[in-house]
Amino acid sequence: MIRLIEDWRPYLDNDFLVCAILMDLEKAFDCIPHDLFIAKLNTYGLDEDTLVCTYSYLKGRKQCAQINNEYGSFQEVISGVPQGLVLGLILFNFCINDLFFIAQATLYNYAEDNTLAYFSKTMSDLVATPEKETGVALFWLKHNEMIANPEKFHVRLLRKNQTRTIGGKITIDGEILKSEETVKLLGTTLDYRLDFAPNISNICKKAAAQLNVLQRLKSFIGFKEKKFFFQSCIFSILVYCPLVWYFSSSKYLHKIEKLQERALRFLYKDHTSLYSDLLSKSDRCTMLISQQRALCIEIFKTVKKINPCMQKIWFIWCGGFYSIVRW
Repeated sequence: MIRLIEDWRPYLDNDFLVCAILMDLEKAFDCIPHDLFIAKLNTYGLDEDTLVCTYSYLKGRKQCAQINNEYGSFQEVISGVPQGLVLGLILFNFCINDLFFIAQATLYNYAEDNTLAYFSKTMSDLVATPEKETGVALFWLKHNEMIANPEKFHVRLLRKNQTRTIGGKITIDGEILKSEETVKLLGTTLDYRLDFAPNISNICKKAAAQLNVLQRLKSFIGFKEKKFFFQSCIFSILVYCPLVWYFSSSKYLHKIEKLQERALRFLYKDHTSLYSDLLSKSDRCTMLISQQRALCIEIFKTVKKINPCMQKIWFIWCGGFYSIVRW
């Protein structure tokens, strides 16, 4: 997500138009054919023992359907990777990795979520190129036995300083798609301004809804349970993907801060103390400091070469400290 946003901004700053196609795959982890997958691993140069071990890991699995206490007959699973383990994600990445070699457009990938981006000075090129390149991606998906849903694809057209959604239609595999005002990607709402106001609004709505649930249960659970609920169901929403929307307007960020204050006042039944006292009592920091910590951790991981190498360009050494190039 950070790479996507940081790639788009320079183009927008130089008066380019940006078109993004958010592709939807149906049951991606269940569609990978085992024989094709082993052939790909062989092409990557894995030795015979590794191939045999991986093949035995995938093959021989069976599944059946259960309705009440009745079971259907077991059938052998001939495609897909086991889910719920880190290994399943790694194997899936091996399978989808060569999509990068045929995509002429910029491809942003996270597991089964794939976004193709195109940049142009003119609207005519911006519409024609995505239609062609998305067709190439669909061709690859079809021949790798993955199921794409063009009718569920989403299109975003962006231009710097636009005051409304850019009108435009793109035809993909016979489906006519219109540019949307907001789209969801990896749980984050992207708006046409890239100021993330709708995303922060959604964060606040989700967290507020969870807080309302907690308030309805207050007579049935103790302080320990309330604190656990706050940490797992409210605070986790407030800190999801913070570096993407961290530099939004302070007006929007203030809403998240006030929501944490509201939750802490409910948790400690304290409506008179200062917010700083509540933070001290709960051994917490402000949301602003929490986000700054996340940023510092990201800089540290980049400097220590833990992060992908592409993130080096975002931070520069400047007079004894690291500065953020765009931020």
